[in-house]
Formats: sequence, structure tokens, C-alpha cells
Amino acid sequence: MASRLILCLAFVLHLLVGLRGQNSSCRPTVSDYPLSPRIANYVMDVRLDTETKMVYGTSIIQWTNTSPDTVRDMHMYLYLNAFANANTSLLGNPGGSFGQDLSGRESIEWGGLTLSDIRQQGSQLDVLTSFVYPDEENFNDSSAVRLELPKRVLPGESTILTMGFQSKLPLIIGRSGYAENDFYHVVHWYPKVGVYEQDLSGDWGWNCHQFLPGMEFYGDFGNYDVTMNVPSDMVVGASGCLTEKSVEGDRCTYRYVAEDVIDFAWCASPDLEVVEDSWRHVDLRLLSAPAHHMLRERLMNAAKSALSYLDTHIGAYPYRTLTILDPPMHGLRSGFMEYPTYITGGAFTGWPKGVRTIESLVIHELTHQYFMQMLANNEKEEPWMDEGFVTYYEDRIMEHAYGSHSLFDLWGYRVSNQAFTRSEYQGVVGKPQSPIAIEGWKRQGPYKPIVYAKAALVLSTLEAHLGQTVFDQMMKTYFEANKFGHPRRKDFVKEVRLAFDTHQNALSDGIDQFLTQALDSTSYCDYGVSLEAEGEDYHLIIFREGSFVMPVEVSIRYTDGRSDSFIYDGKMPAHRLDVDIDQVAEVSLDPAFKIKLDVNRLNNSFVPNPSQNAANRYTLRVTSWLQHVFQVSSFLL
Repeated sequence: MASRLILCLAFVLHLLVGLRGQNSSCRPTVSDYPLSPRIANYVMDVRLDTETKMVYGTSIIQWTNTSPDTVRDMHMYLYLNAFANANTSLLGNPGGSFGQDLSGRESIEWGGLTLSDIRQQGSQLDVLTSFVYPDEENFNDSSAVRLELPKRVLPGESTILTMGFQSKLPLIIGRSGYAENDFYHVVHWYPKVGVYEQDLSGDWGWNCHQFLPGMEFYGDFGNYDVTMNVPSDMVVGASGCLTEKSVEGDRCTYRYVAEDVIDFAWCASPDLEVVEDSWRHVDLRLLSAPAHHMLRERLMNAAKSALSYLDTHIGAYPYRTLTILDPPMHGLRSGFMEYPTYITGGAFTGWPKGVRTIESLVIHELTHQYFMQMLANNEKEEPWMDEGFVTYYEDRIMEHAYGSHSLFDLWGYRVSNQAFTRSEYQGVVGKPQSPIAIEGWKRQGPYKPIVYAKAALVLSTLEAHLGQTVFDQMMKTYFEANKFGHPRRKDFVKEVRLAFDTHQNALSDGIDQFLTQALDSTSYCDYGVSLEAEGEDYHLIIFREGSFVMPVEVSIRYTDGRSDSFIYDGKMPAHRLDVDIDQVAEVSLDPAFKIKLDVNRLNNSFVPNPSQNAANRYTLRVTSWLQHVFQVSSFLL
């Protein structure tokens, strides 16, 4: 009983006093009170060994049982074990190797995570490792583990686990590991508690999936107090804020604290330069490769643009820090990713100002702070609720900050960010694919064009029908109601239904059908208008390719200056217009471009003058071709 009391007091003092830190100028959030439930809290003390590529650490974990169940075991993620061999559930499945050739790797180039001396309230666990396979029975995989607890945890009760751990960092893969010149990106790196929650059927249990392709974060909110000992010549960046730093000989110790977050990531390298700036209450810290000095202002401005736009259109950023890693070329595989208050970009020396992919990347990863981090939906089961929402706002922020040619404006060729998003989805229409709303481990076919691009276009279509003001209010309500709460699809759908019911429009009566088609099917939307012959007569026909049904506005302009419009419900695959074709100057479908999911805008209008039709179609085809070229080029970044 005494050892339990000592452990509890030590943890509480370390967490509550330590997190506010020795350095009063650094506070992780703007609030003096908890922003989240703080279910899983960590105090870690770790040492980086550059010879063995190991992180040696100890961890104290305080976990609170917020369920009505008595909990007798604990499930934990051991993510680094997904990089232990080529046959794990991550690396052995299609798309899991991140495009890398894993053949011929030496033993030191693989990763892994082992636990030692695991204790609960001072009592040592009898069973140290019992791996679980909730998604795929693969005995080469040990990315999820079950710990049998010596002491049960009653509803509302907290417990404390202590353990040692050894994290073998791999030659960098999946953003985690080491590269040349002592570059270390330490992510997916520590034993992390799963989430004990209700599933969709209402049953309580551990949500702790194996690490598989198409699956990223899911974790409970908590506080992190992490002390890192590294060689003294290294620059360190991490989630949260720095509270202490001390040098002893050739080693340096950093202490970082983070509050109300779901994860903790850090990096260490001698090849980084620090650029500091600020935006309102946020201290911005850019860790940049020396060769990228000409790009630093661009990256900082992109971050400030995103913070300002998200503050206005979604909600306040509550953290006081944001660290951006702009890695050197040899560490580029750490780029293109998001972690709490810490993001990674991907830039190249001499990158043209008219190609803003490096800005769009910073904006994309920063926007994750609102969805991956503050809302923290289950990215393993519903990745579209993070990546799709982030892509949608990336498009908006880019066009707000850089104009209608936001992504590419070079050599007379101009492309917007949203046009690029559309081209990504257009490129996979008709190919085998999974619906947007499917669990990550069940997904087949293309990932990014569906989970990112198509989901973003669903949101754009909703916005176009509601209007941006109403849509923004809907998103603010959704965000405020669900931040720090792990929302699910039903929570978002609730707000969508309310918005469409309150603000009636052409889509209101069919909003449930729209969402079902958009999220649960692979059907595509394509409306068109054409001239068809019937004997010696000609008629204008509105047609629907694909099985996606939704209302579309039809606008008719006559030669005498009159105009007319109506809503075609799309239920029939074809509809003949009852008009005199000789009196028609133009027919346009969806003239306001509200259906962002329409995969082919080339057939949305008809002008009786054949040469004009041909010219319009040629121009649009060239534009579409350029978008596909840029899409392919982006994979080289």
C-alpha cells in the first residue's frame, strides 16, 4: 500500500507541477484548466544511442477507467514492431512499404520495441508479452500487445503502470527511424495505451488495432512529460514546449511537455538550423535544412496563413507552440506528416515560387492539428474524417492565401489547389476501389484519391449547396461540440442534417441519400447534355452517366435573350428537354458548379454552334491533361 501511495504521489507531483515547468514562459496551452479528459498520461525519460540506433527509456503511465466496466487487462500499441521484418501486417501488405525496396536490409536497419519490468502500482506483471491480432492473424506481427493486470481497475478509478522500454529505430521507413549524418525522426516509438471505449454496437472494450496500411492515429488524450538525452551537437524538436535544457559533457538533456494531446513525436539532428517566429499566442519554430534558407519565409508564411484561416473558419488553436521540421534530403522520408503541435514538410533547394506544393504541404499538415489532434477521430476506422476534411480546408486556405491559381502558376500554366484535388479523384473513376467510409484495413484500390480527394469534394459539394457562411457555421458547431471527444460519422451527419433542414435547398430533401451514395458506395456522378437525332428531328437530352443520383440545375438561354432554369432530379438516366432547338443559344448543367463531385465538366453545356463547342471542349481537355501531369509529378516530391 505504501509503494502504491508513493508512486501515485510522485506521478501527480511530476505531472501537475512539472508540466507547468521550471520555465514559466513556456506553457503548452492557453488554458489553466484541462481541455481534454486526460485519460492516458505519460512521463518518459529516454536516452538516444547513436551507435546502436536505440532509444532506451522508462515510462510512467497513468490511465483512468472512464467506462462502466471493471478492466482486468490493458491493450497497447507497439508500433515500432511493425518495422521488425518484411512480413509484418504493415510491411507485408500492399502499400505498406511506402514504396521502398526492403530486400537486403541488414539486421541493424530493422526496428522493434521491447518492454521490461512492467509493474502496476508496484506489482510486477506475470505475463509480459501476449500479442493480439484483432485485424489479421499474422504471427510475424507484434504491433499490438495485451497486458494482464495484477490489480483490476474499477469504473472511475486510475491506475499507474511503470515499465522500461527499448526502441530500436529502423533505417527510416514510414517516417520513423534514422538516416545518414545522424538524422533521427522518433515517431511510433514508445509503448502507447489503446482506447477503451464503446464500439458501434454499444459494447465496451479495447480499441487497439494492429499497424496496417491505411491506418494512422488513434489514442486517448493526455499530458506528456518527456526528458530526452542526446549528443550535445544535435538540434532537437518535439511536440509541446521546451521547459528545461542542460548540457553535461558531450550530452545534452531536453525536457518537453505537452498537454491535451494524443501522441508525442520528436527529432534530433546536427544538420538543422532553427528559425523562430510567432503568430498571436503561438511560438513558431522551424527546423530547416541549411540548404533551404531561401524557402524559410515561404514556409513560415504558409503556417501563419493556415493558423489565421482556421482560427476564423473553424475555431481557436489552443496550443502555444508549433514546430515545423523541414528535413534535409537524406531525411526526406520523415516528411509529409503530422503529429500534435509538430509537423513535417518536404522542400527542395531552388523550388520555384510559382509551384506552391511546399506551401500546400505545410498547410495540409498544420490543418491536421484540428482534425487528427483536437477532434481526434479514429483514423484507423474512419480515416476520411481526418484526411478528407484536411484536404478540403487545404484547398480553401490555398486559394484564400494565393488566389485562384494557388498551386501552380508558372510558364503561363495555372492550376488551383481544388482543381488538383478534382484531378486526383477523376484519375481513378471507373477503376476498382473501396467506398470512402470503410475501415482502413478493409480498403482496396486507391487510397489518397478516395480518402483525401473524393471526401474533400463531398464537403465542397455540401458547402456549395449551403453557401460558405452556413457551411462554416455548421463546421464551427461540429468542432465545438466534439473537440477532444473522438467524434464519429454520426456526429458529423447530425450537423449536416440540421444545416440542410434549417437552410432548405435543392439537396435538402435528399441529403441522406446523397451522404449514403457519397460515403458508402463507389458510384460516380456525371451529368451531361447532348444533341440526339430522332428521324429528321433533333432533341436536347440531359443524361446521367454513372449511378450517383442528385438534383442538378438546368439553365437554358434563348436566342431572344430570355432565360429559364429548373431542377432535374436525376432519377432517370435521360431526360428530353421540351424546347425548340432553333431558339436555344445555350444549355448549361450546374452553372454555379455546385456539384464538385461531377467527374466530367466537359459535357455540362451545349451551344448549337459546333465550332464553339469544339473550342470549349478542346480548352477544357488541355486543362484536364495538365492537371493529370501535375498529379503524376507530385509523386516525385
